[in-house]
Amino acid sequence: MKTTLFTLSFLLLFSFPLFSQVYDDWELQNPYPTSNLLSDMSFVNDSTGWIVGEKGTIIKTTDGGETWETQESGTDYWLMNVAFVDEQTGFASGNNSFVIYTTDGGEHWEQMPGFQWYADPLKSIYVVNPDTVWFGSWNGQIYGCFNYGQEWIRIPPGGDYLAINSIQFPDKMNGWAAGGSYSSNTPFFKKSNDYGQTWTKVQNDSLGNILDMVFTDTVTGYLISSKYSFPDMLWKTTDKGDSWHVKHTFSNDWFKLFFLDNNTGYSLNYNQINKTVDGGNNWEQHSFYFGIIFTPQNLFFVNDSTGYLCDYNGMVAKTEDSGNSWEIKTKGYYETIYSLSFPDEENGWAISQTRLLHTDNGGSRWNDVAPMPLSGGRNVTFFNKNNGWFTDNYGISLYHTVNGGQSWDAIGTVATTFISKLYFSDSLTGWYCTVSGDISRTEDAGYHWTEVDKPHIDGLMVKDLVTDGNKIWIACNNDILSEALLYFSEDNGENWELYYNDFGIDKVYRILRTDDGTMFISGENNKIFKSVDNGHNWNVIYQYTSSGIMNIFAVNSSEIYAVSSRGKLLYSHDGGTTWHESESGCRGLKELCFFEDQGWVAGESGAIAHVNTLTLNTSENRNEKKDEALIYPNPGGNYLNVETGLKGAYLILFSLNGNKVITEKLNSGKTVINTATLPDGVYFYEIMSKENIPVQTGKWVKGYR
Repeated sequence: MKTTLFTLSFLLLFSFPLFSQVYDDWELQNPYPTSNLLSDMSFVNDSTGWIVGEKGTIIKTTDGGETWETQESGTDYWLMNVAFVDEQTGFASGNNSFVIYTTDGGEHWEQMPGFQWYADPLKSIYVVNPDTVWFGSWNGQIYGCFNYGQEWIRIPPGGDYLAINSIQFPDKMNGWAAGGSYSSNTPFFKKSNDYGQTWTKVQNDSLGNILDMVFTDTVTGYLISSKYSFPDMLWKTTDKGDSWHVKHTFSNDWFKLFFLDNNTGYSLNYNQINKTVDGGNNWEQHSFYFGIIFTPQNLFFVNDSTGYLCDYNGMVAKTEDSGNSWEIKTKGYYETIYSLSFPDEENGWAISQTRLLHTDNGGSRWNDVAPMPLSGGRNVTFFNKNNGWFTDNYGISLYHTVNGGQSWDAIGTVATTFISKLYFSDSLTGWYCTVSGDISRTEDAGYHWTEVDKPHIDGLMVKDLVTDGNKIWIACNNDILSEALLYFSEDNGENWELYYNDFGIDKVYRILRTDDGTMFISGENNKIFKSVDNGHNWNVIYQYTSSGIMNIFAVNSSEIYAVSSRGKLLYSHDGGTTWHESESGCRGLKELCFFEDQGWVAGESGAIAHVNTLTLNTSENRNEKKDEALIYPNPGGNYLNVETGLKGAYLILFSLNGNKVITEKLNSGKTVINTATLPDGVYFYEIMSKENIPVQTGKWVKGYR
């Protein structure tokens, strides 16, 4: 039975104000302040602290988490550790042996000089004082840094290539390094008593993998260890580590410890926090936060009552009652975004497993407008501002709106297996593909569907499709023959013709077709193909090697975009002849959508980021704006002046449909370009360096004064 469901006319309880993180030319619209994994934190009082994470993320609060400032770390490396000694001086480290420090509270971060050893992930940090900092690596290396990087020492692992999960110096002379291997339950346990100059292995056959270790003073320390077929254990020393004794056994996977003093401490596992007030003899469960914090990574207590948690998805929570209750201090929605749709530059839609999000201002504000609790949202698509559809129940149930989402019709179950692609060519005609490789068609806005016979080939699975009236192209995989194929029908699938089978890959993922008939396909090995003759012939226009292409989008025959799993946007403005990269600042991208000169990408942890394609900077030319060209007059007439200090650069002028209309080499100084033959209108320009790297883009208008 069809049921009509109503929203609250967008006056919703789940709305939140605009906060943004700018990364290169990207603005993070959801969530606030980051969607990246957070791994470590350091607070100097109950209101001021820093949290670090992947992609070089550093966020700072000075008001107890009410607001956050994103600080520029100068790197995309995952920062695993941070430690501040006061409000001004702090250190952070992470992948690729990357170490940075600040002496002004994070306003400026500087890379530590003199560190030229291995590209080794630094997993732990301990600051004895600003002149002496120790690091433990993922591969058993111990590094000592002195005088802000003027001196370094490296202690090789000596065969123990195991992760150092904690490095501690109870005093400047005596140090401990602990860790191990999850797979072999082998401990890494070493001690130094000569200021870290030499280290000796501590043998303890009862220990397995040491997950964490803390010292509360020069003689008292705690560690947790995990050993296959044995209960996990909390160990304690009261004699500088000369002997360790089991204080507690447990079976719920503790992985972090935090002690305020010799008696008061907290333990963290993946769904609860425990507290001790008697030096680890007894532990009391102080919070069960599953469903609030998805995957906690670390904790930090400023005092006995105030503490913080950070989460894999970028969430931060705070307690002011010793961990009995927690309040989320970040804002937004954190579930993976599976689908995006922008019918115009103001109205946009995004769907996650349990939320349908809407914006009416280009993404500055996103609201949860799901007409009922979702339990497997997957696809959302709008043909125009008013007509839209989304799927729930993991892609088999369909909903429809004709008034821009103010009310929704629950059409019901329309597929027996999950719908992987949903597409409408007008307000009535639509198609879907299922994960089982079948296709169906509707002519009444989705209320009734007819399965379309695909070509009768054993092992053939339809992965995606495009249409033009009664014409339909389907991109397919043949799992038996291990080849990718393109079929065409000019009668809505009554008859099929094999159009192409020479892609040279086993799998295709996405097919697109622009209004002028240009087609694009993405496939395995991160390849993008292009056809200019409606699919008869194809050429590879890009093969991306550093991380996997997750999705592609074509605005027109010239303007093509793709997102990678590592958070990069790949783009071409000349039909795929030249390609560039831009770092979005988000990880795990899955979706992208572009409308005119506005673009959005989305993915894991609820990330939605926006970019204006006219000001898109690439990773190659970041920080080169000092060479920015002056373009005038704008609006202009029969000539265009370009002033630049770049040598060997050239300017490309594009029409609105993406065609090159002028390519002109630029002088170092002033260049006058004749534009008399161009009709009045809006044009886009791109200035390329002599190395063929884009250094500036923008809009130029002829006429319209």
